[in-house]
Amino acid sequence: MKTPLLLALVPWCLGGLSKLPRSLVVLLMTWMLTSAATATTPNVLLIVTDDQGYGDFGFTGNKQLDTPNLDKLAAQSVRFERFYVTPFCAPTRAALLTGRYPLQGGVHGVTRGEETMRSEETTIAEVLKKAGYRTGLFGKWHNGENYPYTPNGQGFEEALGFNLGHWNNYFDPRLRHNAEWTKKPGFITDVLTDAALGFIEQNRAQPWFCYLAYNAPHSPFQCTEREFQKYKAKGLDDTLACVYAMCESLDTNIGRTLAKLDEWQLTENTIVLFLTDNGPATERYVAGLRGRKGSLYEGGSRTPLLVRWPARLKEPRVVPTLAHAIDILPTLCELTGAKQKTNFPIDGRSLVPLLEGKADAWTEREIFIQNRARTDLQRTQGTVITQRFSAVNSGRGWELYDLEKDPGQQTDLAKNADARMIVDDLSSKFERWWSLTSAGVTRDRPPVPVGHRAEPLVEASAAQAELIGGLSYSTKAPNNAWITGWDAADARAEWTIAVAQPGAYELAVSFNRDRAEPELKLRAETGGQALEVAVPQAPAKVIPMPDRAPRDSESPDHEWHTLPLGRVTLTAGEQTVSVRLTLPDASFALQHLALRRVE
Repeated sequence: MKTPLLLALVPWCLGGLSKLPRSLVVLLMTWMLTSAATATTPNVLLIVTDDQGYGDFGFTGNKQLDTPNLDKLAAQSVRFERFYVTPFCAPTRAALLTGRYPLQGGVHGVTRGEETMRSEETTIAEVLKKAGYRTGLFGKWHNGENYPYTPNGQGFEEALGFNLGHWNNYFDPRLRHNAEWTKKPGFITDVLTDAALGFIEQNRAQPWFCYLAYNAPHSPFQCTEREFQKYKAKGLDDTLACVYAMCESLDTNIGRTLAKLDEWQLTENTIVLFLTDNGPATERYVAGLRGRKGSLYEGGSRTPLLVRWPARLKEPRVVPTLAHAIDILPTLCELTGAKQKTNFPIDGRSLVPLLEGKADAWTEREIFIQNRARTDLQRTQGTVITQRFSAVNSGRGWELYDLEKDPGQQTDLAKNADARMIVDDLSSKFERWWSLTSAGVTRDRPPVPVGHRAEPLVEASAAQAELIGGLSYSTKAPNNAWITGWDAADARAEWTIAVAQPGAYELAVSFNRDRAEPELKLRAETGGQALEVAVPQAPAKVIPMPDRAPRDSESPDHEWHTLPLGRVTLTAGEQTVSVRLTLPDASFALQHLALRRVE
């Protein structure tokens, strides 16, 4: 019901219902006034895909890939063609959630704690929740593994997905539903869409914010048969055929979601935003851009941004002005009327003037792109982008490109005398920005938080451990890997934990061991206490993976065995839990350490 009609009914209620009991009239008036308020409050659907590059769409010129639903959405939207994120997943997600350059929130990598956004940061979900929205996340989080760094700890009332950077198996996936694990039948893109639609349908009578964070087309390369065979028939190799099949599956599911908005009559008053988190992870069509995921050139961090809100944004068009993921939070605050009250100053700007075609109200600025700070936070690489120029330092000194004349960044102008002043100006601005942004940030891995009532069982993953004595991960990407190399006498894994509630805790490990002999024990130590238990033979059961191309970063999925260790008493604050074997055993593998507080 529209607001004018509701308000027109008020006099009728006051007169025509005067004979009804006062309590009933009060309830009716409360409902009408609430409906009047929410009728103009837009819903928000934020869709983000993973490792989908600028060129992975029909509307950006890809002739091999079919994306009819996103092409249609692009034609209906205000489309930012100069929209930037960061070259890697987790920093982009932190930027769009907080409106701040991600390093300020502690995010400067993708694993081993470098992806953990501090809990004091204010997210879009927290802002909109305070404004009366129901909030839900469905898909990849990648900004912290354990509460309070999880979606539930950062403003999302409902969450289904995973907290790490990637997942090992996309078919019948094991996912986290809030604090509990659950197994969902089907292909993960379909599963996440179903969950998001269930959330929207359940909350359609009130404002909602749905963050639909798909993990495709990130590896491992898994897809459904129909789409795969379609692209193989075009003569593509297995990897590219699978990537495009995953992209088409995304398009189909996004189309399914938008169709449901139509069916439920929510389209008119729903803000739909679509973007991707970085450039493509494999070599493929990039619409003429240079570089891919991880690169400081345009191909690493330039993605589409589509914004559709039929009730207010009446004229679809293309916006050539610079924009960044940090602009999402202030933009949504202005569009929804939510108070932009955050714990820290934000870096982004509201894009509303550009959305409404008021470019004369916009002043030019620089955008800064940070690459992963791999070693020394005081010496990093980065990019400064203006409306015309891009200054890039990828470790070989500053380069300069004129993006108006050379969007593919093929001609470095940095050595030209006429361009030297521009290079000096932009590089100085980057150094000043870097100095301010990195102040107070360290590479110290945050401790694993345990003892929070919102997450009674904590699984401290292998990626959160310090590996000592020759231990290593099962693959080069620690996310979803396990710890191997237990064939040295001094091998041990250590987890630094932060105990929120002191008391008794039960410890266990998730493990495999192929051998039965010799007799082996596992010893866990913390706070002067020691637990020692026998390790039985528990062979690794590999789950067959439906991969279409060889794996690069992900470990194959396994069935794991649980070994209870016993009970310890933990005091509040930081301490270390150390795990080692009493004898070397190369057949032993450890996936995670579990801690459960005993109430």
